[in-house]
Amino acid sequence: MKQENIVLLDGFWDRLDEEIRRQNKSKKQVAEKCRFGRKTLYRPKNNRYMRAVYFARLCVELKVSADYLLFGEEGRSV
Repeated sequence: MKQENIVLLDGFWDRLDEEIRRQNKSKKQVAEKCRFGRKTLYRPKNNRYMRAVYFARLCVELKVSADYLLFGEEGRSV
């Protein structure tokens, strides 16, 4: 099951990093706007994942769809 979860989110962190760079923002700026710690925006250790409410705030702040960040679907804007 753990391996399935990792495969399911394959590319998530890369898409997130790319989108933050594309918008010329820093992880610190994004985290402050989303009201969570900067470390939330770094790849997790020990199979810990971002909280759903943080993920929702992140999508709103970056103006991207959840599908795009999670699965790489076309169409960045929501």
